Amino acid sequence: MKQAKPVVPRAEAALKRHFRTQRTHELVTANRTFPITARVDVQLALEKLFVDYANVKLLGIHPPYSQHETLTFAQVLGDQHNPVVIGPLQHAEVDIGEALPARCLRQAIWLSHEGRAPFALLVSTATSFGRLSGTHVEIAAPPGEAGSKLSRRLFDQLEVLVKRTASYRGKVISLEAADNYSGRAGVLRVHKLRDISRKARAAFIKELMRRSAQFYIQNGSNGQLRPDLNQALEEMLFSGGSLNAKFLGAEGLSRGTVH
Repeated sequence: MKQAKPVVPRAEAALKRHFRTQRTHELVTANRTFPITARVDVQLALEKLFVDYANVKLLGIHPPYSQHETLTFAQVLGDQHNPVVIGPLQHAEVDIGEALPARCLRQAIWLSHEGRAPFALLVSTATSFGRLSGTHVEIAAPPGEAGSKLSRRLFDQLEVLVKRTASYRGKVISLEAADNYSGRAGVLRVHKLRDISRKARAAFIKELMRRSAQFYIQNGSNGQLRPDLNQALEEMLFSGGSLNAKFLGAEGLSRGTVH
């Protein structure tokens, strides 16, 4: 007697059940791609966003093959031969300069309702030819003005939450070309600055302001101080300030990597 093959739950079937009478090929989607530096902020923002919604379902999704392009709703709903299946939620650990790394979902779908209107939100890694380029967030809603307003409102709320989170605020980070040796995901490296005294910190800021003012006068800037400030940082940390960089614990940084 032959054993029946185990039934693997498909993401497409879950979406059809969620939207009920609405045909999935008629759904309208909108998406935004957040930069690499916002990956942790997007994760925290999504968690906060869905706190206000009841009966939320979070599904871990898995395409059959390694993704060289961004996973979208079109792929989830359109590929019958290589379906995207539902499985365990997978997280990537991302260094944010704290004692413990942050955990970010690799790819998942949230199912929920706003009032009576069903919607779905997909998060996945934005990739181009296999290279990470950010975090892809896509919202699927029924067609029509109501669905358009719903997705726009959700994105507006998400943007506000992302800006408020700022996981890397006050930290020095660099974009790394190679994979992180620790096994943690992401191409960001957080540099641990040395704990310096208040007096030394004040002296550094004072010198930075002095050089910024000097460049401001030399360059004849018209009310724009930021370029002169960047030029002063360039000089202090890279061009002629190896001792300053070492003192701040920022050795090894290359130009254009300080944020």
